[in-house]
Amino acid sequence: MLQKIKEHPVVAGIAAVIGAILAGLGLLAAAWQSVDVDSAAIPTLWGFVKPMLSVHSALVLLCLTVLTAAVVVVGVIVSSAVQNKREVSRLERDASERRSLVVFAHLKGDADLAKRIHALFQQGGWDVTLTVSHVPHHDKGVRVIGGWQMERTIVAWGLSTLGISAEMDPSDAPMLQVVVGAAQPMTIETVKQELETATTERDQARVDLKDKKHEYAMEVLERYSKITFKDPQPTVTVKYASYGKDYELAQQIQGLFTQYVKWPVELEATYKPALPRADEYKVIFDVGMTYFTYGPLIHAISEGDLLGEEVAIGKRQFVEREDSHHLIVMVLPSVGAEPIKADPA
Repeated sequence: MLQKIKEHPVVAGIAAVIGAILAGLGLLAAAWQSVDVDSAAIPTLWGFVKPMLSVHSALVLLCLTVLTAAVVVVGVIVSSAVQNKREVSRLERDASERRSLVVFAHLKGDADLAKRIHALFQQGGWDVTLTVSHVPHHDKGVRVIGGWQMERTIVAWGLSTLGISAEMDPSDAPMLQVVVGAAQPMTIETVKQELETATTERDQARVDLKDKKHEYAMEVLERYSKITFKDPQPTVTVKYASYGKDYELAQQIQGLFTQYVKWPVELEATYKPALPRADEYKVIFDVGMTYFTYGPLIHAISEGDLLGEEVAIGKRQFVEREDSHHLIVMVLPSVGAEPIKADPA
């Protein structure tokens, strides 16, 4: 508190005046002591006027100093008054700009919930009024009525922190309102409707996710088509058994590499040795020792379901063979030799 008193502009101005007066008195004393009166010169006019002039000059200097200090003090006081008035105006403006909200507790509504809503917004600095509503069609649920769109959104967000999903009513009301009615009972029809809505949203989310994965996979294929490899260039061999729909699947894989990745592809019908039987994966990419080269490409084909959702894709790596540039894709038959171990793509 002492520091605030020292920093107050009026106190600082008074201190300046006191300092100026003391300084002027010091000058006056110094001038008086410096007067050297010659006794022989006293009878003459100059001997009498000279000391008077020195004292007069000191008095004039003292008066000017006090006058200047007084002007400074007046200026400080006026400036302080203007600043205080501005601060009061700002506080009044802020008070007038406080958001107002009226919380109506319907006669059939939850009064305790209305009080919680009142306390929530009051703690947030809002000007909140709690009252009662008799409007018949407001007897169920929680409604946000009137106000601007932004205000209704803010109120709805605040209500969501209490676990309340409010109905937005943009009716032309004289003030922003929250009407608290009775909780709506859950009926079979309501449950069915909510279940249908949730199922529709889930299915749409699955479709959107599938589209994003497919889009990402095609971007990876295009990126691989622009990669320049040093000799030897990658080559792809698709091995398949010549019965069932394996040949169609092998052609589908060939189309991905020739059309999008733009690598040479060879189809190879394999009988001897027979391909292993499909167990966990229908298609296996044999990358040899070069998974870091082909890994993102295989993962994109798998995650993007480019061969169909029903086709499980795996990878086989760390296989010692000299043709590391050679990517082997095996379309495994449902019958045949013992299956081989593979990892997820």
